[in-house]
Amino acid sequence: MNACRVLLKCRPQAGPMRSAQISRLLNSQNSMVAQRRMLISSAETGGITTPKKSIRITFPMRLAATVAFGASLVGFQQMYVREEEINKFLGTSWNTGFVATVLEFGISVPLLSIMFMATIPL
Repeated sequence: MNACRVLLKCRPQAGPMRSAQISRLLNSQNSMVAQRRMLISSAETGGITTPKKSIRITFPMRLAATVAFGASLVGFQQMYVREEEINKFLGTSWNTGFVATVLEFGISVPLLSIMFMATIPL
C-alpha cells in the first residue's frame, strides 16, 4: 500500500492513534511483497554486469613507457635542432618547434600517466 493511500485511510482520525495507524499500515506485510516478486531486476536479465578489474601496471610496463618517453624527447629535440633541414626537405617554412611541442604533448601525457599510475582504469 503506498503512502498516499495510507494517509487517505487515516485522514478522518486525529491524535496519537493516527500516527500509530500510519506506521502499522506502512509496515504491513502485504504492501510491496507481491509486486516485488513479479518484477525482474536488471541484474537477473543481464543489464548490469560486474565491473571489470583494472589492469595493474607492472614494472615492465613502466620501463617500456619510460624508454618510449625518453626516445620521444630525444626525437622531438632533434626537430628543434634540425628545423632548417626539415623545412628545406619539406619545401615549407613551418614552425617545426610548435609542431614538435604539440606532438610531444600528445605522446607524453599517456606515457607519463602509465609511468606514475598504479592501475589503468578501463
